[in-house]
Amino acid sequence: MLVLGVSMALAVVGCAPQASQGRPTGRSALDDSVALPSDASQPQLDFGADWDQVEASIGRGNRGGGRAVATRDAQAVGVAIALGTFTGEGHRQQAAIALQGAAREASDLADQLSIHTDERGSMLVYGQYASFDDATLRRDLKRLKAYEVNGRRVFGLVLPAELRPPLRLEDLDPLDLRTVRLRNPDVRAIYTLEVAWWGPVGDAPAPKTALRDAQQLAQVLRRAGHEAYFLHEPHRQRASVCVGVFDYLAVDAASGIESTPVMQTRQSFPALQVNGKELRQPRDPRRPTGPKRAVPPPLIDVPRS
Repeated sequence: MLVLGVSMALAVVGCAPQASQGRPTGRSALDDSVALPSDASQPQLDFGADWDQVEASIGRGNRGGGRAVATRDAQAVGVAIALGTFTGEGHRQQAAIALQGAAREASDLADQLSIHTDERGSMLVYGQYASFDDATLRRDLKRLKAYEVNGRRVFGLVLPAELRPPLRLEDLDPLDLRTVRLRNPDVRAIYTLEVAWWGPVGDAPAPKTALRDAQQLAQVLRRAGHEAYFLHEPHRQRASVCVGVFDYLAVDAASGIESTPVMQTRQSFPALQVNGKELRQPRDPRRPTGPKRAVPPPLIDVPRS
């Protein structure tokens, strides 16, 4: 299975861009000889606003004199009560605004309200408990669900939630796609081209070597000068390889036309590989047995977890 994927990688070596100086390089735990490539000619990506400064201004600007934004320690674990969940662009800012509003409406609960953030997004949470079986947790769930101000319930969402420590860069291989999000937690959008994946197809199970095949192909592409990453998604029984990192300018919102960097990357990867084979589909959907064409790699959003 891997041989076909590596063959695809070797086919693009001749047209691979040369790595240049100017950006940090790293070393992979998979192979110490794999250096992260760089390209000084690439424009700087627009990764959006600095929400740390926004959150600080929210805390200072609270006219009601309420408490400033509280953020749980990054290593906090256990269970809390989720009163709001926020993902996507500016999730920390949204959680900070929700915290300030909740602290004003339920001032007697303010000391137990805080924000928990990990790579999935942010949560407005209340309290912290040892487990889901904690008697205090059950009591507080009942109290918060019934909490009202002027006859109106304050909290629409009241659910127990696990607090887990966020992923850390030092715990991940440099070729793991999740490192892209961890380095840029507050981006507007980050896209990449998924050029190959291994996983279940129809009734056929995922190859047992899926993750290893993805890791090895990512290394081969790195040696060829491409900014390649692997992504393991156990919940989907899938492992994939992605190339390139593109910001919100990757696709023109009005026309749907992809940016020059995306189209240049596509020139090296014209066909999506699935389980080591080129994925093809009929040119005419009305003629399933007729001539077929290669399916191009999809442009996907870099996942947060």
